[in-house]
This record gives sequence, structure tokens and C-alpha cells, in this order.
Amino acid sequence: MNTLEIYRKLKEVKFTKEQADAIIETNNTELKNLANKGDLKDLKYELKLEISKLENKISSESSKQLKWIIGIIVALMTCQTALIIGIVKL
Repeated sequence: MNTLEIYRKLKEVKFTKEQADAIIETNNTELKNLANKGDLKDLKYELKLEISKLENKISSESSKQLKWIIGIIVALMTCQTALIIGIVKL
């Protein structure tokens, strides 16, 4: 519904010109503050981009942690092997 249609409906139900003008002006002011489809599309794109960045960061951190875990396991296995060899020599 456009502004003119709203104005006409207000006049039909006996609003004064001043009242109708005030309502239309307030309505127009408030409508400017609402997000439109373009705004929502931009926001959706930005959110997808941020999610992608976070996924990459999590993946990178997971890889670093996995490298540390594998390193620790190898070190423990090396120590265990050395202990076994030491015990067998006794």
C-alpha cells in the first residue's frame, strides 16, 4: 500500500488533513529505518563470509592440535620402545 492510498483511507474514516499528514510522515520516517531485501541480502553475504572465515580458522587450529597430538604420541612411543629395549638388555 502506498502513501497516497493510506492517506485516502485515513481521510475516508474522517481523519483531519493534519492528522493524516502526521501519520503519513511518521510512517515514512519509520519505514526508512527498516531493512529492505537488499540490506538483508548484504547481511546474508557478510554472515556467510564470516562463517567461512571461522570454519577456516577452526580447521587450521584443529590441524595444529592434531600435529601436536601426533608428535606427542610418536615421542611417547619412542620412549616406550627405548624402555623396552633397555629392559630386554638387562
